[in-house]
Amino acid sequence: MGKRREFGMRRATRRACCPGTLAVLLAIALVAPASAQAPAASAAQCAGAAAPEQRDLACAAILRNPALPPKDAALTHYFRGFAMRDLNQGDAALAEFSEATKLDPELWPANWVRAELLTERRSYDKAAAAWSQVIQRYPDLASPYAHRADALDEQGRRAEAQGDYTKAIELARSKDPLAEFYMERAVSYEGDRQFDKALADYGEAIKRDDHLARAYYGRGRVEFLRGDMGTAAADLTKAFDGDPKDYYPLLWLYLAQARGGKDAPAELRRRASQLDLAKWPGPIIQVFLGDTAAEKVQPPHEPAAWSEAEQKAGGNCELSFYVGELRLAKGERARAVALFKTAVDSGIGEYIEYVSASYELDRAGR
Repeated sequence: MGKRREFGMRRATRRACCPGTLAVLLAIALVAPASAQAPAASAAQCAGAAAPEQRDLACAAILRNPALPPKDAALTHYFRGFAMRDLNQGDAALAEFSEATKLDPELWPANWVRAELLTERRSYDKAAAAWSQVIQRYPDLASPYAHRADALDEQGRRAEAQGDYTKAIELARSKDPLAEFYMERAVSYEGDRQFDKALADYGEAIKRDDHLARAYYGRGRVEFLRGDMGTAAADLTKAFDGDPKDYYPLLWLYLAQARGGKDAPAELRRRASQLDLAKWPGPIIQVFLGDTAAEKVQPPHEPAAWSEAEQKAGGNCELSFYVGELRLAKGERARAVALFKTAVDSGIGEYIEYVSASYELDRAGR
């Protein structure tokens, strides 16, 4: 997806959920059978590694006991939430985690997962509030600050987000993904058009993890927007070579080479011959190569947690931005500006394509 992929939706996958989950597992396995008067097998299945359907049924059996104490009920809702999530029933999962936090405000891991689900649904204000509750419980843990920063940044509250990323960097321990914290603060600076700070942070990320392809990708984007096409092409090449499964750096690489006077189509066709162009954003690569008309491209329906209207708007944002850049590279300024406006009109502010199209529009007006 065109989402600022190294953040937003993909941010949810970069850090493991909830330190202390094992302790909660033990708690429900030991406490629930006695207080809920349910068989030990039911508690073990509810909190264990059984199939999600079995976990759901086991948790439901425990919750049917009217004498179940609130804290035990909260734990049961917590684990039923995971079963619902694994069944791809996102709304039901969110309801279970919300009920868990309502019954036991001290059950902070439920707020952790609840916040992730709220982020997936673009409920960034509620997600930030949930992360704040986690931070109150563990103020010296770096990751919740980075997560809250994600939610704040997606709302355009960049100064607050940058403050939280800075806090995460200051609190980072040896096992924390410090390079990613720097990279994500760089992304926020990029969206804020503080390009010098963004480049510095992307550089710090690379210094700490020179295999972090997304940091090269981010730095290449900023260099592209600043007009340094040669340096951008070098970083975008490293980004794609470091993660060939991510095609987005290849789109920017083509545009940087086209703007820099290189034989961009030949290079793109050589690389594209090894790719599955049915995989998004492969169809945009086909547009760049002249093999497909832009109006025939059908963006994918993702993220799955978004509404159909949001998915459609996100796809239009992506396609419009990249085709706009293609038009600009060909000297078709008026058509490019119209496409950049379409990308911005999508309202999907989380997408890097939205941020970049907005910048291109402002630059065109100068």
